[in-house]
Amino acid sequence: MREPDWWRQNAEDRGRYGAPKRELAARDFACVYGYNNATAPLIHELHARALAASAVEEVW
Repeated sequence: MREPDWWRQNAEDRGRYGAPKRELAARDFACVYGYNNATAPLIHELHARALAASAVEEVW
């Protein structure tokens, strides 16, 4: 499964991705790296979930 398909099919992860990103986007970070560092743990977690689901799907 491609990652964009994962987002379309998984409303829970879409919400977990969108809500914090909107909240962080409203903050005034001194530089873009502050925003990137704040979102990185969530992005990595959700990306790993999408990849894991893809690997399971490809086996079957």
